[in-house]
Amino acid sequence: MSFFKSVFYGLKLYFLASLAIGLGYFVQVQRYDLNGNIESSLIDIIYSIDIITLIFPLFCFYIGSRQSNLIKRKTDSGFAAAISASIGFLMILYMNWSIVLGSLMIADAINVLENINKWYLDSEVNNIFEILNEYVWRIIPAILAGLFAAIINNDNHNKTQTETKEAINDSEELSKPWLYSVGVVDEHGFEWIKHNNKQWYRNANSGDEWKEYS
Repeated sequence: MSFFKSVFYGLKLYFLASLAIGLGYFVQVQRYDLNGNIESSLIDIIYSIDIITLIFPLFCFYIGSRQSNLIKRKTDSGFAAAISASIGFLMILYMNWSIVLGSLMIADAINVLENINKWYLDSEVNNIFEILNEYVWRIIPAILAGLFAAIINNDNHNKTQTETKEAINDSEELSKPWLYSVGVVDEHGFEWIKHNNKQWYRNANSGDEWKEYS
């Protein structure tokens, strides 16, 4: 269950990030539409999506390190991070552009895309979606970043857990009376001793570990 929990945890963060960026684009389109400069706004958005896909692996590295804390097995942690990173990249790329198209429809300016195609894009490119498709190969660094982060942080997480358990065990051992301590034997055949303000007992002359009396 933790595998799917880790995948959905990553997808939730990627979705929230994509939605925040998309809302920023929506506000930008509406604001530039009021100023009559919407074509310039769309060009800025195209450039910003280009930049986002380049720096997106850094975000995948961060999310992958967070996901590693949810799964004990290193391979499962890596797979979960890679799956969510790939879907997250597609969200960043296509979900945001869908939000842009929706904002253009609300602004009644969908025809602006045709003007941009004519004077901004290369003659070999028919529409903006072809430019977005050219960014898809950048999904590979994003997947590798999430995978790498999950694996190395899973090692650190497991190492920290092991050290914590060892420290707890050592603390418990120190809290017990020394095995060769001599206590007071009662009439029922139990040996008693006081240690760290607690009463401990065991069978008389048995040499067993002391047990805390509660």
